Amino acid sequence: MQATNLVINFSPPQIGIVYQQPNKKKKIYKIDFNGMEKINDSEKIASILYSNHSLYFNEQNIPKEQVIQGIEQILQTNNSSRRQKKSSLLQYGEYDDDDIDL
Repeated sequence: MQATNLVINFSPPQIGIVYQQPNKKKKIYKIDFNGMEKINDSEKIASILYSNHSLYFNEQNIPKEQVIQGIEQILQTNNSSRRQKKSSLLQYGEYDDDDIDL
């Protein structure tokens, strides 16, 4: 199995590895954070992933530094959305329903 890409999803927080099988088909192995973002330490989360999912997360498949960078993006987005949610609650009454296009 050969890793080709690292992918991240922000909501819900997930990280995945796209890999190529011997038959040349590409698959994705996704892992939900399931609250790991609350650890708020990208290196510790990466160590957990490498320990618990060693078949996919290993240095031969994908450099740990690349995984740490992806986790940092998830943590930054998660932290900024928490701040936005708090501030949006304070501003809720400022908009009419017609101002919001859903």
